[in-house]
Amino acid sequence: MTKLILYSKAGHLLLDEPFNASPIAAEEIRMHITESARTRGIILIDHNFRVVHKIVNRTLLLDQCYLKKTKEKKKLIPYGHYRPG
Repeated sequence: MTKLILYSKAGHLLLDEPFNASPIAAEEIRMHITESARTRGIILIDHNFRVVHKIVNRTLLLDQCYLKKTKEKKKLIPYGHYRPG
């Protein structure tokens, strides 16, 4: 379904958990998102920060009803969204 949406003509996309797939499918979806983001805005919501962090240019963390802007992985450690290693 995600790939179908990425081929739409919409100027902006909202993708909810696009990497909730097998690792092979997730890598293919990541490549399609990267390509699609060259010509339009994409808002991506996902728990798989290791994959998301590779392709985004801005990260917002929703924590206790507050948005926190961060691109650095280490700032996500206290929230349990990233584990070094």
